[in-house]
Amino acid sequence: MVIRDCEMVVIDFKFVILIFFLHVVSSISSGNGIQWLGLRPHPQKRWRRDECARSMGLTSSKQIRACKNNINLMPFVEESIQLVKSECKEQFAQRIWDCSSIEKAPKFGFDLRSDTKESAFVYALASAAMTFTISKACFSGKLFGCSCSNKPIFVQASKANQVRQSDFGACPDITLKGIKFSRQFAFAELKKKHSKNPINQQRQKIKKHNIKLGGQVVRDLQSINCRCHGVTGACQLKHCMKRLPTFPEVATRLFKMYEKAVQIDLRQQRSGGKKFAARGKLVYADSSPNYCIADESLGTSGTTGRECLLSGAGNQSCEKLCCGQGYKRQRIETVENCRCKYVWCCYVKCEVCKSSRLQYTCM
Repeated sequence: MVIRDCEMVVIDFKFVILIFFLHVVSSISSGNGIQWLGLRPHPQKRWRRDECARSMGLTSSKQIRACKNNINLMPFVEESIQLVKSECKEQFAQRIWDCSSIEKAPKFGFDLRSDTKESAFVYALASAAMTFTISKACFSGKLFGCSCSNKPIFVQASKANQVRQSDFGACPDITLKGIKFSRQFAFAELKKKHSKNPINQQRQKIKKHNIKLGGQVVRDLQSINCRCHGVTGACQLKHCMKRLPTFPEVATRLFKMYEKAVQIDLRQQRSGGKKFAARGKLVYADSSPNYCIADESLGTSGTTGRECLLSGAGNQSCEKLCCGQGYKRQRIETVENCRCKYVWCCYVKCEVCKSSRLQYTCM
């Protein structure tokens, strides 16, 4: 009887492992729309059509075709990769998950390979970065055949607040080209052969939703800037120009969306093809792993060695950032030039100043 009970426990344990394995496979097999973040940098920044290949980091035949058909956009794709990595780390610098795992592209851990809250942010940020770099190039006239350029329109000062995007003629939306290509390039990574699986269908919808949202944020943050024309000071006439947001502005907006992201229950979403009831919000399906524990397979680096603040109750406080594992204190001595003065003639004379401060790091 005891032997049978043990056999049942072993069988149950194997069943749990099988279910977990199928879940992980399901989360991966729907494809990844951010593997292009591992694109190899081109040494001359001048792409040729014959260089659009998997050896450069392109992941599918559709993506290779998108590269060949839009070869002039590839330098801006490269530029967007650097924007994504730097701004993601900046936004999460004071969080337990600090976005350092993005450097592993295209071989992500669970955090960015599955549909976690963090991957939702990176999907949207990557799409936004590509939209931004292409729109900026279009806006400044660097892209051949792009009708969007930074040409002002002149209006009476009293009507300046009535100027709309559509008043700029041939190109009312300077983000259109960037949005179209960023979606095409990212969607090309999603595996169509797995789309018949209901769970994978929902996972692809999540990815596409977040990709679309990233470009939309760049579009929504466009503005019109009107200033007085001339030097008389009367300001009877104003010249109005379009203004693209800065990328930190875009990333900050997306980070606020990350904090209010909506988790989707895939089991409830399997029936029907309706869109998620989360318009203008980031969505995700998988709960995040424990980022306090270092585990390369999960994409978690832990917080050991991270600097924290002893006082305060924010995200960078030692109590929160160190996950209750304690912290150590050490005194840091620094030596630097100070009280510099210009001496006639012709050199700068400085004193040497020593200072110290207490540094706290997580254990």
